[in-house]
Amino acid sequence: SQVADLLLELYRPLGEALDAPAEAGTPALALLPRLETCREQMKARIDGLRAGQGEATADFDTGAVLLLRFVDELYAYAQAAAAVQAPRLTAGSAEHAQFARSNDFLSAGLTALTVTLVMLALGAFWICSAWPYGAGAMVLAAAFCGLFASAPNPARSAWHILLGYVMGMSAGFVVEFYVLALMDGYGLLVAGMLPLFVIGPYLTQRPSIVNVGVGYGMGYVYILALSNPMQFDVVRFLNDAIAQLVAVGTAMLAFVVAPLTGSSWFHRRQFDQLRRQVAFAAEAPLPGLLFRLESAN
Repeated sequence: SQVADLLLELYRPLGEALDAPAEAGTPALALLPRLETCREQMKARIDGLRAGQGEATADFDTGAVLLLRFVDELYAYAQAAAAVQAPRLTAGSAEHAQFARSNDFLSAGLTALTVTLVMLALGAFWICSAWPYGAGAMVLAAAFCGLFASAPNPARSAWHILLGYVMGMSAGFVVEFYVLALMDGYGLLVAGMLPLFVIGPYLTQRPSIVNVGVGYGMGYVYILALSNPMQFDVVRFLNDAIAQLVAVGTAMLAFVVAPLTGSSWFHRRQFDQLRRQVAFAAEAPLPGLLFRLESAN
């Protein structure tokens, strides 16, 4: 309590600085000098209040640092408000913001080629076999190819999602044919689905198996194919499950056979690009450099 009282005493100049009549629309610029004076007063008070604290010195120092940081952030906030309230700059005096991108077109093109080959392979199999579920497999494979392409390690992510997908579809089979078939109404629908559904969100809270949780949730929800009226067709369920597993497995196989994003080649290209950005920051003309550098990186 003694340290708390001392911190309240240290805080007093800020209360006095803010205790000024202000109406809506008052320029924030008027507050800046008061905050500057307050900051100096608080710094001058610290040594006197700190003396004789003994074991509580660390507590007082922590509080004092946080109070000074708060005043600095409040000052920066008032500064930003004052800048917004200031008259607009003329078009000639404003710096032109030019945004830039640093896309790696080669790796993006190779990824697009990989996805195209996956689509062609599945499409050819669909046409040659007259597979009724080929269209669904292609749509799902395209979605998973995009999902895996943005992962740091596509092959590992794909394996975890496939594992979770199998678990989710297995849970969906149990729910659809052993639980929902015995229930009627929206309330019982939710009650029947929820116990096994929450496993997916629970798994996503574990960083090491987050993709297993993602795959579980997608497989569980997608395979149930809720409709009104609900159709409890085991043959349709199994055919749909096979199509989905083929889609996820084909996408995974593509990134295992042709690893791009997580490969050492890709990492080397990333580091080379970063080094080029350092050279760009050192050598490019200064006007507009900040915007181009930040947006590109």
